[in-house]
Amino acid sequence: MHPERDTRGGIADEQGRSVVLEGTMIGVQIQHLAGGQAPKPMWLWASTPVAQNVAEMDHWWSMYLRRFDLEHTFRFLKQTLGWTKPKLHDP
Repeated sequence: MHPERDTRGGIADEQGRSVVLEGTMIGVQIQHLAGGQAPKPMWLWASTPVAQNVAEMDHWWSMYLRRFDLEHTFRFLKQTLGWTKPKLHDP
């Protein structure tokens, strides 16, 4: 798998060869979703080049779930505190 070159991260204007980052791709297939939605495959990337065993890949998946929970917790806290609304001031 190769990342697309775009304007984010400053890689669109780079000259020469791209840097190759070794890692492990983990394909996750969801069996069913709430509400009858069609599940899509999800790809996770870990910076460890080779997983040593299945338990290590399960650990990476659980870390992703924890990160997902934390990000949504902060999102809801910001909404509750009103930090999503712009504060406009007149000079």
